[in-house]
Amino acid sequence: MDESVRREPVDGAAEAYLRVFADQGVEYFFNSPGSDDSPYWEFLAKHDATEESTARSVPTHMNCRHEDVAVNMARGYTTMTGDPQVVKLHGSSGPLHAAMDINTAYQSSVPMLLLGSHSATHENEQFGGTAGPYYFGYHPPGGHENNVARYTKWIANLDTNDNAERRLARAFRIANASPEGPVLLNISMELSHDRDKTEVHLPELAPATPPAPDEDAIERIVSTLEAAANPVILTSRLGRSNADRAALVDLAEHLHTPVFETQRKTNNFPMDHPLYMGATLDQPGADELYHHSDVDLVLVLDAKTPWYPPHDGAPSDAEIVVVHEEPVQEKFGYWNYPADLLVTAAPSRLLATLRERTAAHEGSRSIDWSAAHDAWQRRWDGAIRAGERKTPIDPCLLCHTVNETLPRDAMVFHEVIVHTPAVSNIVGSHGRNDLFVSRANRGGLGTGLSVALGAKLARPDRLATVLMGDGSFHYNSVVAALGTAQEYDLPLLVVLFNNGAYESMKFSLQQRYGDGWAEQTDTYYGSAIEPDPDYASVADVWDGFGATVADPDALESTLSAAIDAVEAGDVAIVDVRVEDGIPDYPTP
Repeated sequence: MDESVRREPVDGAAEAYLRVFADQGVEYFFNSPGSDDSPYWEFLAKHDATEESTARSVPTHMNCRHEDVAVNMARGYTTMTGDPQVVKLHGSSGPLHAAMDINTAYQSSVPMLLLGSHSATHENEQFGGTAGPYYFGYHPPGGHENNVARYTKWIANLDTNDNAERRLARAFRIANASPEGPVLLNISMELSHDRDKTEVHLPELAPATPPAPDEDAIERIVSTLEAAANPVILTSRLGRSNADRAALVDLAEHLHTPVFETQRKTNNFPMDHPLYMGATLDQPGADELYHHSDVDLVLVLDAKTPWYPPHDGAPSDAEIVVVHEEPVQEKFGYWNYPADLLVTAAPSRLLATLRERTAAHEGSRSIDWSAAHDAWQRRWDGAIRAGERKTPIDPCLLCHTVNETLPRDAMVFHEVIVHTPAVSNIVGSHGRNDLFVSRANRGGLGTGLSVALGAKLARPDRLATVLMGDGSFHYNSVVAALGTAQEYDLPLLVVLFNNGAYESMKFSLQQRYGDGWAEQTDTYYGSAIEPDPDYASVADVWDGFGATVADPDALESTLSAAIDAVEAGDVAIVDVRVEDGIPDYPTP
């Protein structure tokens, strides 16, 4: 039988929902507060006040002040724990406000249950119905589906409280099914206020197992790997757990096969390992190594965009095998990546199988991959040395100093654009494989502060750091995020790469209109951030630490002082004045 059901008494529907959440393993109820949330608050207050609270647990309420903060804190928490959480959004305005943040969760394959709400009646209302004429606005045409359908795995309406528990449990099952992602359930105010529900039924639904390749696909991959003279592995986000990273290292060493990170979404492979080749899409020209004429197999594991442009950027002389939970990427309007074999599978489930079914490669490959790794390391070491005396501060030196100064187990979330190559190829696991690095801006800018907050909530003993451009800082919900950090004692270290502009906007204009009016008249609309704000003083609002630094000699001591402040419980903002323009990054 698919499920068993436990029954327990409750005082109304909202309490029943909260009990289902707790039963599904939810620790936190991330709430961007709205006036339709009062039934949840009532029963959370009841839980706090009653003696039986320890026996009847409900999730801990998080007052997040803004939809951006609520959704992205949930994403950050789940990134560190793997456990999906609940996010309650206000009326129809909440999903609209949070659409981009929901998209980042979808692009990141992070599971969560989003709760929307609406008012179903407007005359002779049931208890909990409309509180006034302004609730007419909570009847969006077509419902919430129009707002966020493209960014969710599944959307449904709760029609009755008679089967609410099964609907909620099913929502978690879908969110957790591979590929994971956000789901949204609309619950009317009338249903959430229902006081007639006196019993909660807690179903236990068996989870779906991740997709696994069939035997023919496994055999084709194994035979292709063993026949290849120079195979390479490309990945972007396979290293979401220590176990997956270890399994990838084991396979690479077993086959003596190099690993390229394409767009480095998280730390997938030890950066000091002789088989590590750097972040290719984040490093100009680095893809030349897997375009080498002797490379005859490219194994793409969990990388939606392994190279660019999709078709013309593909290695022309190599066989291409793509392994992904959604290998055809049906939700992309355009995805024209060539492949000789597309395999539907959770790549992490395939690593051990390939390790077991392939023979260990003896001896060296015709391409000296260890020498290629050393050359990659020398290029970036040289870039760091070249920036040691520059004023304003060189971004490569800044990344190196951050990497050397942070605690070994720090969590780093970055939201930079033109400085991505430096962050991706310098900040990482050089001799410190417990450092966690993740790109926060998957799907849009404005998420970094809140994702780091969620990670800090999950791992309070570890330093949470956000690296972001001054432009990205403006996109974030700074007041709401740092206010939440202060309220819940979740101090962050924020390091701004401040070049005084939206440099990527200027670069885009120069690329497309290099000899145009903008270039001729030095008029770059959309790029300036003027006047230059005193970002460090923002920390004063929350009694935190703020500092501005432009002298490379003061950089390490300033970062160290900021880390001390965060470890003492304060928010810290370090405004680092970096050189303007697109940095001259090293190329092979």
